[in-house]
Amino acid sequence: DSVIRASKVDSIPQRAKMLFPKEGSSLIDVSSENAHFKIKAWISPIGIHFAGSSMSYMYVNERHIKDTSVRRAIRDAYQALIPKGRYPTVILLIEVSPQDVDVNVHPGVIGGVHEVVVLVDVRRCGR
Repeated sequence: DSVIRASKVDSIPQRAKMLFPKEGSSLIDVSSENAHFKIKAWISPIGIHFAGSSMSYMYVNERHIKDTSVRRAIRDAYQALIPKGRYPTVILLIEVSPQDVDVNVHPGVIGGVHEVVVLVDVRRCGR
């Protein structure tokens, strides 16, 4: 992991444009929410994809995660849309009630009560 020094911006799309000049301006804004969680994401269009998943940034309650089930949900949402072995650019913010997040789970994992519902919604947002 590396540290990037950058000036303050007002929004995540502005930051994306700064960090990813080519892809950042084409990201699509999607969102979903219910009584248990809120999902906000910026995803690349179908024609923009990469050989690795290094362009996926996921956060739960503003905490960076590397949850394999969330990555799988993103991959499943794009499965029939982009070539096998390719990955979209994704900036994913998931907000859930703090009492629904298991603090005993490794920071790379959601481990919450509503995990399955969130994953289904992540798949839906990707489509």
